[in-house]
Amino acid sequence: MNAVNHMIQPSQPPTVSAFCLPSLFIISQLKQVIETMIGKSVQRKSLMRRVEASDMFEEVDEKAITGKSQAQLYKLKPGVNIVNFERNLSV
Repeated sequence: MNAVNHMIQPSQPPTVSAFCLPSLFIISQLKQVIETMIGKSVQRKSLMRRVEASDMFEEVDEKAITGKSQAQLYKLKPGVNIVNFERNLSV
């Protein structure tokens, strides 16, 4: 078993990606962490659908400046285990 597979198994509770993200993050940061962990590209539209359906993330009342535009900031809800979210993307 390689290290990445070991990190994303559901039996490994501290959620590695949660430690790879700042407490407030934008979707592109989440996308980059997940793609790095599962070793393949994820479509942004699919990721957004899963973020919205998962009930694991919440929007905050702040925006991040990204170039000339602003991006919505998110945070993990307390007690959420993001490992399950990542495993669904890697199938």
